[in-house]
Amino acid sequence: MPKRIELGKISIGSQLKKDFYIESNCPVNFDYELKEITNHPDIRIVSPMGGEIIGMGKTPFSFIYTPQTFTTAEAVYEIRTSEFDF
Repeated sequence: MPKRIELGKISIGSQLKKDFYIESNCPVNFDYELKEITNHPDIRIVSPMGGEIIGMGKTPFSFIYTPQTFTTAEAVYEIRTSEFDF
């Protein structure tokens, strides 16, 4: 996962959907939860805020950015995962 996402300039009222994947590099499934730390009304997650990361696979999630003003939009999310055998 990238720590920061730069989208560049987007026209007011237009919509940008960005897809991401949480990847697992081990053969064990993990539960995950996306927690909103700081929100912005122009940015919203359009995938489940939690679920399962399949072992050795990818789990998709995405967000939609719809700017309403010409300003910098910032939202902070935290990804929490379960820990195997903990």
